[in-house]
Amino acid sequence: MEYAMIIAAAVAIAGQFSWNKVYEKRIVRDTSHLFVFPVIVAAVSVFLFLVLNLFALRITAYGVSMAACSAVISVVSAILGILIVRIGRVSVYTTFMMLGGMLLPYLYGIIFLKEELSAFRMVGLGILIFILVFSVWGKAEQKKHDDRVIFYILCILVFFLNGSLGIVSKVHQISPQALPTCDFLIWNYFFQFILSSVLFILYRCIFAKRVEKNVKEEGIRQGEKPASKLKSYLLAFLIATMYALFSGGGFLLQLLAAIKLPASMQYPFVTGGSIVLTTLAAALFFKEKITIKGWFILLLTLSGTVLFVF
Repeated sequence: MEYAMIIAAAVAIAGQFSWNKVYEKRIVRDTSHLFVFPVIVAAVSVFLFLVLNLFALRITAYGVSMAACSAVISVVSAILGILIVRIGRVSVYTTFMMLGGMLLPYLYGIIFLKEELSAFRMVGLGILIFILVFSVWGKAEQKKHDDRVIFYILCILVFFLNGSLGIVSKVHQISPQALPTCDFLIWNYFFQFILSSVLFILYRCIFAKRVEKNVKEEGIRQGEKPASKLKSYLLAFLIATMYALFSGGGFLLQLLAAIKLPASMQYPFVTGGSIVLTTLAAALFFKEKITIKGWFILLLTLSGTVLFVF
């Protein structure tokens, strides 16, 4: 059952990336649209999990504090992601994020939870690390030196944040004081909503005039007709809702699987599976061509992922 959960979680993550791409293509015109997205997603997620939990909500000091910690990590990582894609390549940022989410929980499981150091899993981990580095190796960076330094500092921070998120989730789930999984997620998304809302309000207060000017100029430059605000809001809400369904569903499945599966197996498996499925989804739904190098990476990733079963 746990293996089915992490396979489904990988599918959900691929869906999450796909809906994020739809939001970027259909909605994003300026940075404020990026800041408001996590606010909508968190609000929808709280409601969905409250419904799933039949509007019951338990509270313990330990569970709520761990949910708050998880929320802070998620929001800070998302904000850094917004800054990173402004000054550097998304592929490099994604590589650091995935490496952190895979390596740190793996090492935590081996060192602190005394999980089995399987030869197959070590080979699989080596393959996935090679693939992630190889996929961005040798591409020229078209930024100034100062921007490159800041870019890589932020990427390293995301590496540790994304890895820490997996560790916090694992620690909570295996603790005798853990909240039931749905309750934990409700508190997690509630804190994400509060933090994201505060950041969005601060952003709007500081950059409101500049944002409105940029949106107006961009619309004139592209010859766009003034769209109905209501239609735009409804579309953004619909996309955010679909993202919340996939994101929340994937997180739920990972948390449930984390109760029994070793961290050294689960997180690399989900990372490898999500790489394969996200690539296929991009080709299927967004007509992104998979090159010969891409197929090589895809097959190698699949091979490395399968090794974590043994």
